Amino acid sequence: RRREADLRRRERARRRDVSMDERRRQWTQEILPAFGQARGARLCRELCWAGIPSSLRREVWGLCIGNPLQITREVFNTYREHAYVARQELNRKRAAIAGRRDEE
Repeated sequence: RRREADLRRRERARRRDVSMDERRRQWTQEILPAFGQARGARLCRELCWAGIPSSLRREVWGLCIGNPLQITREVFNTYREHAYVARQELNRKRAAIAGRRDEE
């Protein structure tokens, strides 16, 4: 039984790898070269739902989502830093409020 379960597990892993290889091929050869036309296609949607190969995610998500606000990496990093500072300040205020409650 244990051996059979191990064989089934290996077969599932093999099929998953083959499936991912096929999806990677479809993305690189069929979808990405003509993404503007393929974007709304059934195959593109199916491939998105099936899972985008990790090696292609950055490119695919960039194409799918786009950047209509033209946010550069520099602008993004600036706002990320602002968010970090704001989060720290919020946490300090929450800690101060919690400290006052403990004193009551």
